[in-house]
Amino acid sequence: MVRKGLRGKHGGSISLESTKDRAWLGALIVGEGSIFNKPSKTRSPCLAIKMLDKPAIDKVAKLMGVRTVAAGWSEITRRRAWRATVTGGRAMRVIDLVRPFLTSVKVKQSDAAVAVARAAGFKTRQEMREKRKLKVLVTVRLMPGSFTRRIRYANNLKLETVKKYLAELESDGSVREESDGTATRRVRWFPTQVNQVAPATLAQDISSPIQNANSHLSQDANGGGSGLGHAPEIMLTDCRGREVRKGFRGKRGGELRLANAEDRAWLGALIVGEGTIYTRGPRAKIVREPRLAIRMLDKEAIDKAGALMGTRTCAGGRSRPTGRKFWVVQAVGGRAIEVLELLRPFMTPAKLGQADAAIRHSRKTGFRTNREKRENRKDMIEECIRRWPGASTREIGKRTGVGHPRTRIYLQELVEEGEVKLENSGSVGRRRTHWFAGGS
Repeated sequence: MVRKGLRGKHGGSISLESTKDRAWLGALIVGEGSIFNKPSKTRSPCLAIKMLDKPAIDKVAKLMGVRTVAAGWSEITRRRAWRATVTGGRAMRVIDLVRPFLTSVKVKQSDAAVAVARAAGFKTRQEMREKRKLKVLVTVRLMPGSFTRRIRYANNLKLETVKKYLAELESDGSVREESDGTATRRVRWFPTQVNQVAPATLAQDISSPIQNANSHLSQDANGGGSGLGHAPEIMLTDCRGREVRKGFRGKRGGELRLANAEDRAWLGALIVGEGTIYTRGPRAKIVREPRLAIRMLDKEAIDKAGALMGTRTCAGGRSRPTGRKFWVVQAVGGRAIEVLELLRPFMTPAKLGQADAAIRHSRKTGFRTNREKRENRKDMIEECIRRWPGASTREIGKRTGVGHPRTRIYLQELVEEGEVKLENSGSVGRRRTHWFAGGS
C-alpha cells in the first residue's frame, strides 16, 4: 500500500537546505529513527523512520526525497503504521546533513553501519561514476590517440556514457580531442600533458583518488555529534525511593532556553516522536494541570530536552523489553503551556490536538498559571485600595488573603506602574503607610 500524490517521490531531491528542517529531522531520527544495514551483498546502510502519525512521516519523506509507505498495523492500538526509508548514498547524505543534531548514540550507530557497508565493498552511485570516469582517463593516458569506440570497448561501457565522461574530462582540461578531417569526423583523444609517465606510476596515482572516494566523508563520532555538554552525574534518592539525576543545567524552575529557532525545531520534533501531553493533579485537588513528558532510553537527548525546557532529568524505571533504564523529563502547568505555545509551528496536528485538549480540560477544572495568579492578586489589591482608600499594608493583606510579605511586593510593582500611591503619617518611630488609588 503506497500513498501517492506526495512530493516524497522515490528518487526525489533532498530538501534539507534550512537548518530548522535539519534540526527537526535530526530530533525525529533520535526519537524514532533506526539505522541498520540492508541484508544484501554490499550491506548498504539504511535509515528508516516508522510512526503512527502520518503527517510526521509525510514531512520526513518530503525532506528526504522518498515516498511514504504503509508498514502494517500497530500491535497495541491496531492503527495503521507508516514508514519512510532511505538507503545507500542517500542515507549517508541525510545523516551527514543532520549529524550536528544527533546524539552520540545515533552517531555511533551511523558510523558502525557505514563501516560495515564499506567493509563489504559498498560504494555510492557518485563514487562509482567517478571511478568509471577515472578509468576512462587512465585509458586515454595509457593509449593516447585512441578512438571513442576503442575507449568504450576497453572499459566495457556504453557509447553515450563514454562520450559524456570524455566531454566532462575535456571541460576539466584533462583530455583533448583531435579530428582526422574526414567526412565521418573520427575523433582521437589525447591527454593534455605531453610528458607521459610510466604505466605503473600512472595506475598508482589514479587508484589513490578511487580509494579515497570509497571512504566515508562524515565527521568523527567524538569530534562531531550533537555537541552537548555533559555535567557530572550525582545519583540521589528522593522521599519516594526514586533515583533522581542531578547536576545538570535543566534544574527545576530554570529558565527556558528556546530563543534559537533550531532548538525549538529540535524539541518540537522530539515531542512529536516521544512526547506525551496529558492532564494530572494531586488526588486531593480537583484542579488538573497540563503536563508535557518525554521519556527515552537515550540520556543525552533527555538531558538536552530538560536543559531547553528548564526542568530536571529524573530516572523513570526500566524498560520491560530490554531491561535498560529510561529517563524522564517533564514540564508542568504554566511551563508546559509556555513550551507548547513556542513549539506549535513544529508539531503535527495530532500533537496540537492533544495539547489543546489538555489545556482546555485543565481550564475547565479551574487551572491558572502562576503568572495569571500573580496578576489576579494584583487586581485584588488594586480593587481593595479603591474600595478602602487609606488602608495600611497589613489591612490590605488581611482583606485580600495574600499575606503581608507578598502584599508589599505587589504594592511596590503597582507604585512603579502608577496604579497606586502611598502617604506616610505619624512620627518617625511609629510611621504608618496609607495607600490610595493612583487617580485619587
